[in-house]
Amino acid sequence: MAQQVDGEMLLPDNATTIEAKLEPNHFAKWDGHKWIYEAKPTKVEDFVGVKVSHVSQTPHDIELRAILQALVEQAEGWRIVRGDESEGLWWGVEKIPEPTEKEKKEVRISELKGKLSATDYVVAKIAEGVATKDDYAQTLEDRKSWRAEINQLEAEIAAIKG
Repeated sequence: MAQQVDGEMLLPDNATTIEAKLEPNHFAKWDGHKWIYEAKPTKVEDFVGVKVSHVSQTPHDIELRAILQALVEQAEGWRIVRGDESEGLWWGVEKIPEPTEKEKKEVRISELKGKLSATDYVVAKIAEGVATKDDYAQTLEDRKSWRAEINQLEAEIAAIKG
């Protein structure tokens, strides 16, 4: 609360009696002489190159972090990045890079190995004599095809490396 001395109101530094004209979807900041109006971000791209303080608890920065989180959740292909203590603690955004051809092949190999693992029981049943190859002919054919694809992808990855 402002105090009065000799009938004059004492205001803290960087305070004003000039009322801001609050505009929808804008922040208002007093620069010491006038109000500056800043549009609130409406898309994730608005945060590219922006570092929002993680430490600041001003209403402005609290709202910016909330907007950033909401926009990243809604936008595909973007993620939140954070600065460490050496850089100053901050939040920002970056576009998630497209996977390389090698990474795509590695993901496919992982999927195929998962399919092999999920059908290992078939081989065990046949080995134990509780099932026949005819019982699982399609599964055995699929496994053969998956292994062939894995071998092909691993050869392609080896060619990329060397």
